[in-house]
Amino acid sequence: MIGERARTPIVVGVPGGASRPTTLDAPVRWAAREALIRSVPLWLVHAFLPSYGSPLSTGGTGWTGTSGSIRADGDELGAAAHRAVRCLEQVASQLAAEYPELSVAMFARCGATVAVLSDIAGDAALLVVGRHSHGRVAQAVLGSVAAGCFREPSSPVVAVPAREGGHAAPGAPIVVGVDAEGPASETLGFVFAEALVRGAPLRFLHCHGPGAATGERWRAMVDALTPYRAAFPSVAMTAEIVDGEPAEILVKESVTASLLVLGPGDGWTAGWRLGRLGQVGHEVLGQSAGPVVLVREAAHNPAGAVPSR
Repeated sequence: MIGERARTPIVVGVPGGASRPTTLDAPVRWAAREALIRSVPLWLVHAFLPSYGSPLSTGGTGWTGTSGSIRADGDELGAAAHRAVRCLEQVASQLAAEYPELSVAMFARCGATVAVLSDIAGDAALLVVGRHSHGRVAQAVLGSVAAGCFREPSSPVVAVPAREGGHAAPGAPIVVGVDAEGPASETLGFVFAEALVRGAPLRFLHCHGPGAATGERWRAMVDALTPYRAAFPSVAMTAEIVDGEPAEILVKESVTASLLVLGPGDGWTAGWRLGRLGQVGHEVLGQSAGPVVLVREAAHNPAGAVPSR
């Protein structure tokens, strides 16, 4: 249900390094704004790996806290954990200066990035990661679902460009890539809820090459959208079938979109059971001008179910 999802936090991965920049990373800033839109907490997550011989090398240890409290899990944090905590505290301080009304919690965990994010973000409204090196972290997080790392229901992953670019204009649409079978119910539930929260219109795009059976694909898209249009009458939407390469068209659309959304399907993300991105998803994730949302298939979501409001 939309109300239930709205109460869950937004989780963002915070990278480490020898020194933190004096301004917020673009993914953290994007996640902070999204948390404010929803009036939910923002969880900062930093994964660290200790040096050889550290008492933390056995795993299962870490630190959690807010701007006002700290709790240590384990006998001692170690040098790696201290660096992780300092990193998170610096980001939290920057957030407090720019967004004083934002509720922030911090999590430092010993382990690989994907495993730590998977563990903490199992029930998050969104999991936000920075898009570096053609989206390898986002792809790895997506693939972790197939290995059973996420608790159900798993949250959508938002890959935000590491460098802050231009912001979408007010009222910019949420663009949804639709494959040959039509939009999945998981995708529809997510994008209509997002459009309601943002006050943004939806634009559904199916891209095809020569010889495609466009009539059948149009009917599949219309049939899938009809119950959601009835359930969300205040959400403006358009649907279109265009001729061209899907990745190329969607990347161009990302320049003016507030979000670009790809759902589970053989042509887009290849479905969570395969644990990998399809060719279109890979290209879009690597080249998109703005945030890309990867919506995973829910193991126990009845096909075609329209979420209650």
